[in-house]
Amino acid sequence: MILAPEAPLKKETSTEIIFAHRFFVGWFYLCIGAGIIFIGLKQGFEKIINYIICIGMGSFGSTIIIVGFLGILKRFEISINLLSRTYVVRKGYWPRISIKKGSLSDLNGLILNTRIDSGAANSSVLVWTISLEFKNSNKPVSIMEYLKEAEAYQRLESLAKKINLPIHDRTIKNEFVMPIGGQE
Repeated sequence: MILAPEAPLKKETSTEIIFAHRFFVGWFYLCIGAGIIFIGLKQGFEKIINYIICIGMGSFGSTIIIVGFLGILKRFEISINLLSRTYVVRKGYWPRISIKKGSLSDLNGLILNTRIDSGAANSSVLVWTISLEFKNSNKPVSIMEYLKEAEAYQRLESLAKKINLPIHDRTIKNEFVMPIGGQE
């Protein structure tokens, strides 16, 4: 199982926090697609079945290359400036990236939620997700994921204090809102 938030933590200093899409995954898909095409071409064209296999692997490999190329061009980044209490969101595909700037007061807060993923050997794994929720958006942006509850709560509280945002705990039946900065 792979923990993969939408915009994982890229950089954290005393003055700024940056969450960004991992574009190197696109390079991985690009290489896998090229490998599939190469294996397909190694089949040769002596027999009709080899020709069909070559065409099929070429088509599949080309599709994976396109997905990889789109992954390389995709940009999704949230930069939070702790001194000026502002954020910048860069989103889209290069070269048409939209930039949205705003104040941290435009954020509803940090969200803690859980989901159940499938693990090894048909087991279920509980994943703790930390997200940023914007006031004008209906879907929070996943920024961190943990397998251990204690790690998730510890990181959530430290991040809430650093950014000075309220915590919305949606892991329980009725939502619990902790005041700004995560202090009770």
